[in-house]
Amino acid sequence: MNRTHLALAWMLVLLVAFSIPSANLPVLTFELADKLEHAVAFFVLGLLWMRALRGSYTRRAAVTLAIGVLFGVATEVYQGVMPIGRLADPLDAVADAVGTGLAVGVALFASGKKAVPDSNRPGFTVS
Repeated sequence: MNRTHLALAWMLVLLVAFSIPSANLPVLTFELADKLEHAVAFFVLGLLWMRALRGSYTRRAAVTLAIGVLFGVATEVYQGVMPIGRLADPLDAVADAVGTGLAVGVALFASGKKAVPDSNRPGFTVS
């Protein structure tokens, strides 16, 4: 199984997990446990996509963030429209985006590269 297949498989695992009817879900032990679960799941997803994609760090980061945010929003819409007793929660989508963003940051740190100013454009690029 190549890296892209692994990232896609993790997305399928998440979709299955998000399809479990609310009556079958375990009781959460603390108030923000659900948000932590979302952030961790999408952190893993972000790391998998950062490893699967090719190209510059900036390109991989942008595509990974887009995948994480779009998939997070799509799964929340899915939960809201399916008759599985689950509600769409915008804060879950925020937690998904945070988890994906943290993964992109960890990938930058792990790569040993530094974000440096680019004199030709505003913002930062990776050297």
